[in-house]
Amino acid sequence: MIRRRRNTISRRLAMLQLASAGAVLSAPACSRLVGRTPRLRDDPFTLGVASGYPRPDSVVLWTRLLPRSDEPRGGWPAHVVPVEWEVAADEGFREIIRRGRAVAKADLAYSVHVEPVGLKPGRPYWYRFIAGGVRSPSGRTATAPSADVLPPRLRVAVASCQHYEQGLYVAYRHLVADAPDLVVHVGDYIYETGSAECYWTDSWNGYPAARQRLLDVLRQGVANPVVLSGDIHAFVVAELDAVAGDRGSGILASEFVTTSISSRGLPQTMVDAWLKENSNVRLARPDLRGYLRLDLEPGSLRTDLIAMNSVSDPAAGCRVLASYVVESGRAGPMCA
Repeated sequence: MIRRRRNTISRRLAMLQLASAGAVLSAPACSRLVGRTPRLRDDPFTLGVASGYPRPDSVVLWTRLLPRSDEPRGGWPAHVVPVEWEVAADEGFREIIRRGRAVAKADLAYSVHVEPVGLKPGRPYWYRFIAGGVRSPSGRTATAPSADVLPPRLRVAVASCQHYEQGLYVAYRHLVADAPDLVVHVGDYIYETGSAECYWTDSWNGYPAARQRLLDVLRQGVANPVVLSGDIHAFVVAELDAVAGDRGSGILASEFVTTSISSRGLPQTMVDAWLKENSNVRLARPDLRGYLRLDLEPGSLRTDLIAMNSVSDPAAGCRVLASYVVESGRAGPMCA
């Protein structure tokens, strides 16, 4: 998750594969002015900082400089802006173990993409950027464990689709409180347009040939696979048959679909009609916003569907809508 702040001066082998889905870890805000270089009139880190793609010895660090969103080049007088970065072993940056310099270019919208290497596996790090005499919020990230290490448990959060005009991002407060080791974002990170009537063409049924190719690969080389997806603005829990649409072909995999963070879903009546033609679907709720919380252990996977009580109240609570377990050696989701 990306943390932002006001425009003032002013987180493993299957686990590592999950990381490749594009995870981002939270970055708590805390910045201050530094140095005696010429200072900007406005904070350039209005979009915050982020990290992701954790590997045992590296992570990706990102920021984008945007001091003024309403001016050409975001308010930068130059086409190239030098940016310093630091990675520390402690939150107070007393032990800085990696540092360097990058450049933010106008043709890349002043975004910065850094991949420090030589980090230790399976541990947290803190990072920050400095540009125009201003220090960014500090972010907390974590490397993946060594490829030959199987942690006793991994907690993963799965999120998708957030539309500010349709609701607040309340779910992230609860997601962070769950302290996931990894956050996987599987849908539109942010957007301003889109028709609800078109969403379901993004589902399995919209790509039957590609769907069957994937199922064939899973059948040949993956034991008891679990598919994580989103983008349709609904919680869905399903059994995936070896041959799509053929219930006699046997259950091949479990699918857990996260609903959206705030984007509206289809009417429940429409989804209920769809359910009558899809007996492999155990649950489908497009009326709720939230995320998935997964706890992986060597012999099982537990998935909790976390639903928000509201997306119009910033202090809204949440509840566990339903919980399912997938056990080693038994395909398909079971009620916990």
